[in-house]
Amino acid sequence: MRLDIILWVPDGSTWPVQYIFRTVKGHIRAEINKGWRAFSLDNSLKVGDVCVFESIKGVKVSFIVKIFRAAEDANCFLSPGTGGQVTQRPSSSRASTALGAASKFISENPFFTICITSDHLKCVTAVPRAFVRKHLPKEGSIKKYTE
Repeated sequence: MRLDIILWVPDGSTWPVQYIFRTVKGHIRAEINKGWRAFSLDNSLKVGDVCVFESIKGVKVSFIVKIFRAAEDANCFLSPGTGGQVTQRPSSSRASTALGAASKFISENPFFTICITSDHLKCVTAVPRAFVRKHLPKEGSIKKYTE
């Protein structure tokens, strides 16, 4: 099963990407694949950067992606609300700085956080299972979710 989504960055630029839903050992697994490589290259993502994917309500499924850089002092963009989840821990102090800044992010909308690894820079990134279960559609309800 596939779902077309839009990734936004705060400057208004957008990238069409695709979620692929698969069942692995009885669990739904969602991956952002088609379009992810272009997004990561265009945004110069590096190992240790942290991306916060904030779900945006609207006609289409979309996320605003806030990028916290490992190589520089990250400025934290804050909005009112509650926290999300982190999928991977950083392996360097530079990544820890980015994760620390990203951990201050709050929103009323659901969101998840990914610390970029070399695997994420290839062509696919997994969406946390808990986020998939709670916020993404089940296979039979995909049409309802996108209307």
